[in-house]
Amino acid sequence: ICGLQSFYLAVNPSDPTDEGFLGGTPLGREFWRGHRGCGASGSKAFGLFCQKALQNQAQSTPRSASQPGPGGAKKASEVKAEVYLAVRNAVRAASGNRHAEMKWSNHANLAVYGLELVGWPPAVPPRNPSALSAAQNQAVLDALTAGRMWF
Repeated sequence: ICGLQSFYLAVNPSDPTDEGFLGGTPLGREFWRGHRGCGASGSKAFGLFCQKALQNQAQSTPRSASQPGPGGAKKASEVKAEVYLAVRNAVRAASGNRHAEMKWSNHANLAVYGLELVGWPPAVPPRNPSALSAAQNQAVLDALTAGRMWF
């Protein structure tokens, strides 16, 4: 209607038999099917890429400070660094944008990535982790890793 063309590919990376779903305009779908390396093999390659990315993300998920490493409890700076990393990874995974960053000063600005922050701990002010106490950062990290906070 408005002259735009598109295609989109949806895959289930946890199902190796999934061949994906190709949608979009007829011209967009034809482009995907006719492009070298795309079509069914491209769908499968995308599924494998997503599967590997999800495995890497699971391996890089930081440990909660309630599970300290060798040497006892974690330092406040370690918890803060884990919050930055975990939130950045979650924002990037949810947005599909590998350059996406958390909008610490105004969480509503996540809308630029099509995201909304849900489940921020009510006892923690919505601020940058550098302005939060170790206990507050731990609450944010725990909420994210437990699935009570998401984008």
